[in-house]
Amino acid sequence: MKRSYIRAGEFFDKECGITAIRVHSECVIDICLNSSSNTVLEEDVFIIAGFLHDIVRKQSSDKHHILAIDYLKKFLKEYPVYEKFFDEIRDCIIHHRRFENPQTMYAKIFQNAILLVPYTKKWREFEKRRMMK
Repeated sequence: MKRSYIRAGEFFDKECGITAIRVHSECVIDICLNSSSNTVLEEDVFIIAGFLHDIVRKQSSDKHHILAIDYLKKFLKEYPVYEKFFDEIRDCIIHHRRFENPQTMYAKIFQNAILLVPYTKKWREFEKRRMMK
């Protein structure tokens, strides 16, 4: 498993820890990584953006994408090795909602991945388990 996945996942758990958002984030990451597997795009961008894009979703539905940038900055303070990807990760986070206009290929892939989450096996299995409780 990539170091960025472990770091961003641990950061997510520390700052948010909501299982549904974590599963959603993992699905987004999986879709992005599969979609970009034969490209020169950096996996770390999708992984970090994946874990951070909805990190404050429960606190603010309308502005969570803007507030999440503060968490990105906090994450990059802890792990400055990823600072070189700030612009790409920020674009993914800021423009992940369907009515936004992504500027980079990363964010375009990311935005489409969000739309595909409900169709993933992982998400459907999670929803099924949640309904059984």
